[in-house]
Amino acid sequence: MHSRSKIYRNNELRALAALSIYIAVLPIAVRSSTSFKDPYDAMQQGVSLYRSGDFQIAIPAFEYAIKHDIFPARYYLALIYSSNSSTTTNHSKAFHLFHKFVKDHADTDPADYRKAPTVGRAMTRFARYIRDGLPEIGLRADVVRAAEYFHHSATFFNDEDAQFELAKLQLTDDGVHQSKHYALYWFSVLAQKGHASAQAFLADLNWRGVYMKRNPTRALILIELAIENAAQEDRLWIEDIYQNIFCGAAEETKTKVGEMVAVWRAKFSRVIQQEQLDIPSLLNFEPKRTCADGRSVHQLSTRESILTNNTKTKDLQVIHQTNVHPKYDTIDGGYHNSNEQTLSE
Repeated sequence: MHSRSKIYRNNELRALAALSIYIAVLPIAVRSSTSFKDPYDAMQQGVSLYRSGDFQIAIPAFEYAIKHDIFPARYYLALIYSSNSSTTTNHSKAFHLFHKFVKDHADTDPADYRKAPTVGRAMTRFARYIRDGLPEIGLRADVVRAAEYFHHSATFFNDEDAQFELAKLQLTDDGVHQSKHYALYWFSVLAQKGHASAQAFLADLNWRGVYMKRNPTRALILIELAIENAAQEDRLWIEDIYQNIFCGAAEETKTKVGEMVAVWRAKFSRVIQQEQLDIPSLLNFEPKRTCADGRSVHQLSTRESILTNNTKTKDLQVIHQTNVHPKYDTIDGGYHNSNEQTLSE
């Protein structure tokens, strides 16, 4: 009886092992059997699979499109390899793909609305690798060189992420000439456009009282907007700031924010489109956060959940900056567009 039980158990283990192997090689089997009508069909399939998070199956589609010189294919493949939330992460491949893409398209006309925004985003991501370095390929961090790429992407292609990265360097005198004035000015401009990272960065400065007078109310409003506007790849560090502010804010401040955030949302948020979800996550879950005293951190709507609720997206507006010049405003304690109505503190 004991030997039969042991045999059954061994057979069960073999079956489980075989199943595991089958599951592991399944994506490879799917990839090898994938066929495309033409390079454009491959590109279309790749983008669809990419947005649904099926990175493994999207890779051969983009590789096929790259062989036929379809413009954005190399950029999308680089995004897949640069994502830290999947099994396909390969920063060495991502770096070289971004490098090749930027090199081939650096002279793209900024007025070309089909190509220029993508080239700008690729240049910004490439610059981040240069700024941080990549030890696995022997790439040393070079902030000065990265700043040159950020500056080109920010000014030539008008890339908002590059403007944000450049503003951070200007604030700390790291790689570029220090200018608190222009750094805070750009943080303000970007925050008013609904740029989540800029909103979160300003929220942290307001909360800590760094480079400006401390303002917990403004900090909590900005970080709530940042959570709503954040892409999946930025959620972790933005939620860290939100947790710190939420747990430290007085109940009176939270009540005040609840009455004001809807007004600020209408002014400083943007319409969210599906194609703006640059990096879908295969680990798309929201961990429950708690304060040091055990209180639960209030969870806010995310960019992904807003997309599924049409009634919410109708309330969000893009703030277009025209004839912008520095002037004091309550959004950041620094500067704002003179054409925008100020909010009372």
